[in-house]
Amino acid sequence: MSPSDRASRSREPGASDADGAYDADRAWKSLDNRGRKVLQLRYSGNTLDAVGKTIGLTRERVRQLQKQAETQFADYLTAITPGLKVRLAVIAGDRCALTDDDLAEIGYATDGTARLVALHTLGLSTVKLDGIVVNGWWTPEPDVLRKQFNELIDQAPFLEEELSARAERLKLPVTVEALLEQVDSRILFIRNLGWVRRSRKSRDAAYLWLTTQGEPRTGAEIAAALGMKELIIRETMRRDPGFAQIRPEGNWALSQWNLPSAAMSYMSATDVVVDILRDRGPISLQELFAEARRLYPVGSWRYSQTLSDSRIGLTSSGLYDLTERGAMAIAESEPPRPGNMAESDNGRIIAVKLTVNYELLRGSGINVNRWLTWSLGLRTAPTARRFELFDPPGEVAIRRNTGTSQISSLRAAVQEMGLVDGCVVILVLRPDGNTASLKHGCMAGLCPAHLL
Repeated sequence: MSPSDRASRSREPGASDADGAYDADRAWKSLDNRGRKVLQLRYSGNTLDAVGKTIGLTRERVRQLQKQAETQFADYLTAITPGLKVRLAVIAGDRCALTDDDLAEIGYATDGTARLVALHTLGLSTVKLDGIVVNGWWTPEPDVLRKQFNELIDQAPFLEEELSARAERLKLPVTVEALLEQVDSRILFIRNLGWVRRSRKSRDAAYLWLTTQGEPRTGAEIAAALGMKELIIRETMRRDPGFAQIRPEGNWALSQWNLPSAAMSYMSATDVVVDILRDRGPISLQELFAEARRLYPVGSWRYSQTLSDSRIGLTSSGLYDLTERGAMAIAESEPPRPGNMAESDNGRIIAVKLTVNYELLRGSGINVNRWLTWSLGLRTAPTARRFELFDPPGEVAIRRNTGTSQISSLRAAVQEMGLVDGCVVILVLRPDGNTASLKHGCMAGLCPAHLL
């Protein structure tokens, strides 16, 4: 007797071809006990070997029984519901994934192995992304789904209201947000804003917020809107060509706005000076600064700092040019020594008193007075000197930039000492041997670490 004949005799009163869940259950009941047992174990994730050990059969025999049971199930289901695949195709359209809600339209809302086998019969498999099985999602084309899903992620950042349209263009369900929330993907959602890349959260959040504003905003406004520190967000935007700073106001805009007042060609005053010298040098200081301020209108003190850059020098005739063309680098004169720095009479030991703060604990460099770099012989920029840290072990770097001097790489040592925000440390440098040590400098009874 054919599956169609058996189905006709077993059809119960009130059953219809559209009742897919009921038909799936009857298709399941058409199997013998051993066939159902094999499918239950296999669709629960057991290997052929594990199933064979459970029911006392060889691996090959289990495979044969699974194949037979699936074929019988598919024949029975197709016979009693001949238009099922057509209805599924209509519901799916050109999408590469379906949800449980979509499948409910054809009746497959029940749970259990019968449902899994029925969906397998229809050519659907569970969705697995980034190694995670996503509950409630099914796909006829796993490779296509992964490709489209990754393409959606690669489009970040984008606003919250843009998600549905982007998903639709990629043939993904408009409910793809539920998929993103289950998978630990490369993007995350920021409430009332949109989707950003995990690796560039601050930058993308600033980008989206400026997009919603449609006009330049101050660094303080951006930081307040995003709940971030202004110093961090300004540094993030300064290093990213996607942002432009408006001169002379200092507000921030998106480069794509192409505002005439946005200084998008240069990232710093030094870049401007070097570019002018490359094109016009040798040139007098007055002409150099006048041309620089025309291209990049910042204060004269910013341009004065650029003269310590190792690429900029003086010719024998007193004009400014590039050192690569023979000009002599300009070494700065000795600045006054600040109160938090000391030097031994023989110059072999230099001590710097520092306060542990948020920037140090997050690994950022600490700005210090230029006397330190001058005394270490770092009199042009950019230059650096490293010291081996013995107590506790590690390394500390001293850098001379055009505008600042910095101490960096102290985070690990401070953490090893158990110090916290507000603690005082003394950095002791021995320039002759390029060695250093770090001492706890808090007054007795007043150490924030001990108070905590």
